Amino acid sequence: MTPNTNALGYRITRDDRSVQAAIQRIACEETGAAITEIDDPDLDIAQTVHQVRKRCKRIRSLIRLVRPSFPAYDRENRTFRDAAATLSRLRDTHVFIETYDALIANTNGRSTQQDFSSIRRFLAARYTEGGNRKHARKRLQTFRETMATAAERAARWRIGEDGFDAVAGGLGTTYARARKEMKRAAETPGDDEALHGWRKRVKYHGDHTRLLAEIWPKALKPHGNAAGTLSNMIGRHHDLAVLRAELTDKARKIENSSQVPAFVELIQAHQSELEKNAFALGRRLFAEKAQALMRRWGTYWTAWRAK
Repeated sequence: MTPNTNALGYRITRDDRSVQAAIQRIACEETGAAITEIDDPDLDIAQTVHQVRKRCKRIRSLIRLVRPSFPAYDRENRTFRDAAATLSRLRDTHVFIETYDALIANTNGRSTQQDFSSIRRFLAARYTEGGNRKHARKRLQTFRETMATAAERAARWRIGEDGFDAVAGGLGTTYARARKEMKRAAETPGDDEALHGWRKRVKYHGDHTRLLAEIWPKALKPHGNAAGTLSNMIGRHHDLAVLRAELTDKARKIENSSQVPAFVELIQAHQSELEKNAFALGRRLFAEKAQALMRRWGTYWTAWRAK
C-alpha cells in the first residue's frame, strides 16, 4: 500500500464526509506512509525507525481523539503501541548519540575544559552494535506486516458519533489529563517519570490540535505550535534522562569512566533549564480548564461547519 498522492494531511477537513471518514482516511495515509518509508532505499535505518515510530504515535493520537465513540480503541491502540515498542531499542541507540551531540553543542563552549571523548566513543560503539542492519531490517519487515494488516482494518473502522460529539470526549479528556500531569510533575520537581507522563499528554493534545486546526486555523495553529514546542522540550528532557541512566549503568564499560560524573552533572544542569522553561510555557498553554476549552472549540466547530 502506498500513501494517497492526493492526501489531505493529518487533519480533519471539510472534504471529509464525516468524522468516521476522516479517521479512516488519516489512519490509512499514516500506515501507508510508514510502509513506503520502510521500502525507501534512500532512508537509513535510523531515519526509518524514527519515521515509522512517529507514524504509530500519530495514529494513537488520532484514535484517542475519538476514543469514547470508537469500540475498537483498545485493540488498535495496543497494536500500534506494541509495534512501535519492537523498534524502541533501535531508536534509543541512535538517540543516545544525537542527545550527546546536542548537549555538547548547547553548552556554547562552557565545557571546553572537559574531555568527554570516551563517552562519545562508547555511544558510537553501542549504536553500531544496536543498529545491526540485518537485525534491524528483520524487525522493520515484521513492523511492515503489522502496518499492512492494520491498514486493512482501518478502512473499516466505525465511529459511533459524528460532528463535534465524536471528538469532544477525547479532546477534553486528553487536555484534562495534560493539566493533571503538569500539576503532578510540578509537585515532584526533578522526577523524570512524572515529566515523561506529562509529555505524553502534551503530545496527544498537540496532535489533537493539528487534527482540528481547520476549524479556526488562526487560533489553533499557534496553539498547536506551542504544544509542539513544549512536547519537544520535555522530550529532550526525557532523552537526557535515558542517556544519564545508560551512562550510569554502563560506566564501568567506558574507557575513561572518570568522565561520567562530570557529564552527568552537565546533563542534570540542562534538564533543570528545560524543566523551568517547560513549566513556564505549560502554565500558559494549559491555563484554561478542560470544559471551557471544549465549549470554545465546539463553538469554532459549529461556525466552521456552517460556513
